[in-house]
Amino acid sequence: MRKINLNPVLMKSTVVAGLGGLLFGFDTAVISGTTAARTVIGSMLAGFPGEKIGRRDSLRLMAVLYMLSGLGCAFAWRWPSLVGFRFLGGLGIGGSSVIGPMYTAEISPARLRGRLVGAFQFNIVFGILLAYFSNYVIGLRNFGASEWRWELGITAAPAALFFLILFGIPRSPRWLVKVGRVAEARRVLQLTGEENYERELQDIIESIRAEREQAGEALFTRAHLFPSETFPLTAATAGGYPFVFFSTMMLVQFFVVLFIYPETKGVTLEQMQKQLAVS
Repeated sequence: MRKINLNPVLMKSTVVAGLGGLLFGFDTAVISGTTAARTVIGSMLAGFPGEKIGRRDSLRLMAVLYMLSGLGCAFAWRWPSLVGFRFLGGLGIGGSSVIGPMYTAEISPARLRGRLVGAFQFNIVFGILLAYFSNYVIGLRNFGASEWRWELGITAAPAALFFLILFGIPRSPRWLVKVGRVAEARRVLQLTGEENYERELQDIIESIRAEREQAGEALFTRAHLFPSETFPLTAATAGGYPFVFFSTMMLVQFFVVLFIYPETKGVTLEQMQKQLAVS
């Protein structure tokens, strides 16, 4: 079996980008119902800043949305303001769910790409569990009617940390090539420990050239009606492990909510509405 060596810069970049997944899970689990539609919108629009300003800077934008959402919810003055700030949070969640894995995939060597992108999925579940624990601790503090403000506002703290540490990771080499900064892309590939960085750089250049040539091709054509040969090969290689992994995550989440999460223990919808000052 080939030995896996993780370059420090690559490890740091993966961990930092993966924190976007932790914030995804953390913010979603606090009050998930108010972010569902906004998350979809955020994921649909994330490609625009991702292409315009790059993956790393787009993650910074998502971190700012997280912070504004957390602080805004903590100091919300009326119900419409609370919904508006949760809307911003939903955009950040949806955007990070697209940009985070994209950045990790583009900065990772091919031999490690699947493992490192999977760290983002793990962090989503860890973020959900962390949110349950955070709400539990806040519930023990007896903040009374303002408890919900603490539960929503606490998300600004990890978002601020996420924003700051994003300044310590490089840009995506693929995006750098797209905007013509090839020399900088080469340096990033060297920093992340790519063994044959010149060959990898040429592969990226060829891939982008082919992508641009196919940009005008219609999606809903006979050629795209059925999956390519790649999908069956991938499915055969992966086996049932992805299904076992996600099933286990959902099972753990279910029992955490059932036995630990305080707001599921005999609290009716009417009581929750009263606690949130919703008429």
